[in-house]
Amino acid sequence: MKIAFMGNMNNNNFALLRYFRDLGFDAHLLLFKNDGKGHSYHFAVESDTFEIEKWKPYIHQTNISDDICCAFNFPFSWLLSFRSYIRSIFKKNLTYAPPVSKKYLKNLLQKYNVIIGSGIIPTILERVNRTLDIFYPYAIGVEYVGDQVIYSISKKNFLYNLIFQNIKKKQIKALQKVNIIINSDRSFTEKILNKFSLRSLPIFIPFIYNKETNDNELDYQKVYNKIEKSNFSVISCSRHIWKKPKPISDIDWINQNKNNDRFIRAFAEICQKFPNKKPLLITFEYGPDVHNTKELIKSLNIKENVLWLPITERKYLLNLISKCDVGIGEFYDIKNLTWGATAMEVMAMGKPVIQAYDYQDNEFFNHFGISPPPIVSARTEKEIFDKLSYLLNFSEKRYEISKKSKEWFNKNMGIELAKKWTSLLKN
Repeated sequence: MKIAFMGNMNNNNFALLRYFRDLGFDAHLLLFKNDGKGHSYHFAVESDTFEIEKWKPYIHQTNISDDICCAFNFPFSWLLSFRSYIRSIFKKNLTYAPPVSKKYLKNLLQKYNVIIGSGIIPTILERVNRTLDIFYPYAIGVEYVGDQVIYSISKKNFLYNLIFQNIKKKQIKALQKVNIIINSDRSFTEKILNKFSLRSLPIFIPFIYNKETNDNELDYQKVYNKIEKSNFSVISCSRHIWKKPKPISDIDWINQNKNNDRFIRAFAEICQKFPNKKPLLITFEYGPDVHNTKELIKSLNIKENVLWLPITERKYLLNLISKCDVGIGEFYDIKNLTWGATAMEVMAMGKPVIQAYDYQDNEFFNHFGISPPPIVSARTEKEIFDKLSYLLNFSEKRYEISKKSKEWFNKNMGIELAKKWTSLLKN
């Protein structure tokens, strides 16, 4: 069995590749042309490993892009590709997406028995009558179906809407042929899948690979020194998305808003009430609302308690998390939304994570068949403050949650979870 992981959004498939090969499977990663470039430069495969030479033989660059032009045949593919080229000239973070022919796709895929992917892959494979074996959405609402970010873009004008409605139809048709759909989001994304009679399995994605040792990290000594001087250090790796753009409706915004500002205000109250603890927040210049967050921090008079870092590669980020006391996740106002990579990065490093999480124990087990994670649940500003205060004042509880977090991750999100994926292929 020869397996192809197509595309590498957020290094998800690179993690899967490593787990599958650790389990003895002949797995390969087919990189898209826009993987690890533009806005996603910090998700290059090299950003996720100190052992790139070990994995290079199984990583192959392709001319395919996770772009709408690859979903069409000539002449539309060429027209959309030309549009992509023009946009890449004027916007440095956008990558040119060339058209790909049916012949190219057939030759590329002919040696693989199993194909796993996300994004626009189902529609691309439909062009050459190949069926995706496993699809897992990376976007809330499913890419090109109910993804609110893409939906907001499509409403810009009539032509955009026409193109995206066409893509949506193609994607739904292709998804209806997929052998297995894996979806851990049993809220909004599951509703979208159900709307089009698409059955999914409630299984998580092992997107954090924690089987490497960091023997060659960059010099973050100045950061470590700041952490050591603090008696309570908090790290927030999530994108800053909390200020609603005017064109987006309130309903659409709910599915995009991470509500980072609630945490910032709660942290400011921690600084005010526990100044002797020298609270420190480490966060990153990541997301469209970095400037707004900086202005909020300034208005709350906590600039001295906040350390801003540039976007950081995950292989270094994980070690930074391991040095801090608490990690911060996301605070979506979506019921039963699980979590993103941010929360799992924190748990993989054995730290408590404060995250919006409202599953009841039995409800979570009934959905996923595993025990719930030891996430410190909070959503509102007051709840976040209360949980921060609790973890600050009860260090023994903090250490207890840290230990349980690492144990839960290793049992349910690492190599053991990868085994569940491989069993799907065996069966």
